Amino acid sequence: ALRAASYDLVIDAQGLLKSAVVAKQAAAPVAGFDRASAREPSATLFYDHRYAVPRDLHAIERTRRLFGLALGYQPDLSGLQSGIVPPADGLAGTSGKTAFLLHGTSREDKKWPVKDWIEIAGLLLEKGMTPVVTWSNGPEKAVAEAITKAVPQAALV
Repeated sequence: ALRAASYDLVIDAQGLLKSAVVAKQAAAPVAGFDRASAREPSATLFYDHRYAVPRDLHAIERTRRLFGLALGYQPDLSGLQSGIVPPADGLAGTSGKTAFLLHGTSREDKKWPVKDWIEIAGLLLEKGMTPVVTWSNGPEKAVAEAITKAVPQAALV
């Protein structure tokens, strides 16, 4: 399917071996990070064009810089906003400083144990912050409810 279309350039912004292999299957020039910038340096073997982007930058800035280099433009980095805007009237059950506990992940082997999230929520409270626990599906909601049950001062959204 990738070879059925015609592409001028494919940009691998992941810098991973598996994403580089998929990008190369498009039968088009592939651009990506250079060896020092890629998360997995072996991925660069599949790139036709390699660009240096400091690894210590936020992922959004790294990606924007890579695209700018690959496509020949200077990205506007003056406002790297995530697009996440808090509600004008605040979050119910919160006051002062908040910290979002984003416990959901795409793979089971990447998940932290619930007891660790509970510990983090408790430490945030000790620092004067309100932990805000999020969820987006049934299993995540169960984890979020377990955290807020153990730490009732945490907000569930």
